[in-house]
Amino acid sequence: MSIGQRLVTMYFLVAYALPIAGNLLFGEAIESTYTIFPFSRYSVGLVLGVYLLFLLMSGVRIRVFPRFNPYPLPQMLGALGRMYLQSRPWMAVIAASVALVGYAEGLNSYRYAEAGISEAGSSLLLLMIVTNVVVTVDLFHFMFVVSQEARVSTTRRLESLAMSLSLLVSASGTASMFVALIVSFFSISPKALGQFLFVPRRSWHLKAGLRGVVAIAAVSVIFVAAWFGGETIKATSAGHVPTLASAVGLVESFSGDIEFARSYLYYLLERLSIYYYSLLFSVESPADLLEYTRGSVLDFPIESLFFRVDYLLGGWLDVARPEVATIMQLNYRLLTTGEVRRREGSAPGLLASFNYVLIFPFNVVFCALYLVWIARSADRLFEKHAQTLSDVGIFLLLVFVQGVFQSPFDFLVVVDDSALYLLLLLVIVVAQSERRVARAGLPASLGRSIGA
Repeated sequence: MSIGQRLVTMYFLVAYALPIAGNLLFGEAIESTYTIFPFSRYSVGLVLGVYLLFLLMSGVRIRVFPRFNPYPLPQMLGALGRMYLQSRPWMAVIAASVALVGYAEGLNSYRYAEAGISEAGSSLLLLMIVTNVVVTVDLFHFMFVVSQEARVSTTRRLESLAMSLSLLVSASGTASMFVALIVSFFSISPKALGQFLFVPRRSWHLKAGLRGVVAIAAVSVIFVAAWFGGETIKATSAGHVPTLASAVGLVESFSGDIEFARSYLYYLLERLSIYYYSLLFSVESPADLLEYTRGSVLDFPIESLFFRVDYLLGGWLDVARPEVATIMQLNYRLLTTGEVRRREGSAPGLLASFNYVLIFPFNVVFCALYLVWIARSADRLFEKHAQTLSDVGIFLLLVFVQGVFQSPFDFLVVVDDSALYLLLLLVIVVAQSERRVARAGLPASLGRSIGA
């Protein structure tokens, strides 16, 4: 399998295979705030159908979209890339400064506030969000794409360290804390993380196997630390002040109380199963349960786009804030059985997203085509590497690009951190494509600029 195919396979394992198996085994013990429909053979068939169609399409050299000649776009991006690298030390200083000020203002817990960003009216919060997106994509690029020699230079390591610290300070939950800890590990020891991420192609030996075991153990420890950090942020936002004693008590409860540990594992399974629950809902729920929909569900992100553009323009058009801003929020309101919080959202995942927007069989076909595009984009990022990604590397790659799998039609909002993240990832893909065609004699200005 190519790296892109392995990435999509990892997504299906984490998002659907494990939740389906876990809910079949322990479903009766799970207490959820979501509506959970019974196991459906049709839903499992839909998962298998989309995945198998993806494998078939990705294995055949069909063109998903018409051929696009990016010239002179790569040259323009090359100039921007050189300018960014020259100003990267300043970017690191700005990111760290914004994160520290934002932390002092308590902005790292904005996700749990009742007031939205537009209602808070904080320019610093907007700057922190944008800065975090740029920094995360920057570190993703240096971790996965840039050559080993460029990663370990002293200047780049100091810049990366300042950027990773900014992500640590501004982390708003377990997921963002996990990413921040991973990039911090990379900034401190890029060579060690590189050995976890990459393995030789078409070869396996005892040393590589042991390295994989160590990598899994290291990532597990980092996840536990991220979980503690995320829970601390949530507790602080709720008005509680966590202490070392409370953290130690939680560990003792988890290790000494079997019932507590079992209940928490059920909770983790329920959190992991949101894509599966959304899929079940999208195929099994009666039509009259879609109480928030009118016309196409695409109306929600489009209305949100108009509102956010008007907000950035100072409210000249007086566009009202939509009650449901994204398909994520729609999915949350449809699935939640208890109290509904106004700003909450739950990503439906790819299959439910396409079910919400398209009817059968177009949902299956276009979902598979979208997966083919993701896989080929991932392949372009790594085609010049002498090594391939390990299984741990594939998992961490999924963590960094998970946004493309969560709710793709919400990218229509455009004025959003996830849309900016996708745009910057596409810039890297175009850069790698330009480096590929440079072997045929075309300019490689961008390749030289970003690989320096």
